[in-house]
Amino acid sequence: NKQQRMEAVRPRHRFAAVKRAAEDTNVAPVVSEPPELPPRPQHRQPETHAAATQAGGVGVSERMAPVLAAVWAAFEAVYPALATAVLFARAQYGRLPNHSLTIAWGVFLCFFSGRYAALVAVIEAFRLTGAGTHVMECAADLWASFEHYEAASSADDLLDADHNGTADVKEMSQAQRFTRKVKLAMRTVDPAKVDRALAGLYQACIAAVAVVRFQFAKTIALGNSLGAYLVKTAMTVLAPLLERYVRKEYRSWINLLVSYTCKSIGISISWLLTCWQSALQGAICGGLILARGIILFLHEHGQIQVTPDETRLDEAAGYVLALAGLWFQFATGFGVPFPFNLLLLPITLVEGLLRWNASSSVAFYSN
Repeated sequence: NKQQRMEAVRPRHRFAAVKRAAEDTNVAPVVSEPPELPPRPQHRQPETHAAATQAGGVGVSERMAPVLAAVWAAFEAVYPALATAVLFARAQYGRLPNHSLTIAWGVFLCFFSGRYAALVAVIEAFRLTGAGTHVMECAADLWASFEHYEAASSADDLLDADHNGTADVKEMSQAQRFTRKVKLAMRTVDPAKVDRALAGLYQACIAAVAVVRFQFAKTIALGNSLGAYLVKTAMTVLAPLLERYVRKEYRSWINLLVSYTCKSIGISISWLLTCWQSALQGAICGGLILARGIILFLHEHGQIQVTPDETRLDEAAGYVLALAGLWFQFATGFGVPFPFNLLLLPITLVEGLLRWNASSSVAFYSN
């Protein structure tokens, strides 16, 4: 910068000297004007969030408000049906006679344990470790907190602070109503209780993932091994055949397609063997549980005078039910016929998620 200023000043001295010489000789000087110095850069101060907002910027809260309002509107639309279904289920559960859940669990194990092998493994692990009781307690605490908020929210929906004959929440936009309900929840719900309940449910999910991954890692590894052996034969037989019908620019995908297909077949065979094992174990255990539950139910209603501890009838009936359950599962190919497929649709979705998690524990594309 100093050198540039010196070079800019020198032409001015030359211009003055030439001008004086021209005045002495009366000759008009022919010189060029000195170059101008470049303007000095000015450092701008960073704008604050408030200044940026006033200049036309939009903050994060303003951008997220429409999204949160839309989510809240969807929740308000679904919530009445969901709450009605939960309340109906709780009311029906309270009316069930004793040992109804034991009988239902026995039927599920006896006739569907092969189809829901992963879910049965998780439930049995929770039952043996006592985690199932903790999960139920956490779910009950979370539901109690929600009921407390629901009572406060129902009272808030009727509030008319300006006394104009219309509830305040009906005069608000979706974003304002969402903000109001969030503040109401923060005032009425015990955060420590909700935190414990959510932490317990989260730990249960992690435990379920661990059980599935460790227990069925051998199944997926066996499927990958079977697929790897099938690939060698398939490459010899199918690859030349596919090259005849696949265009030249797509032939590079043949090896990958054959490899994935063989590994899918291997994993399917491995899961089928696991289903057979689960079906056999579940049919025997479920048959005994079902028989003992029926005997206890009949004993409490005065139909029979003996209990499972006083007779061998439960064991005889349990093995008969186990044979019936095995035949049913093999006859249906470990499927769920109508109308049970509709009744067990949520359980089917959970089983699919658990199997996908087990499959992801071993790299599907491993060699």
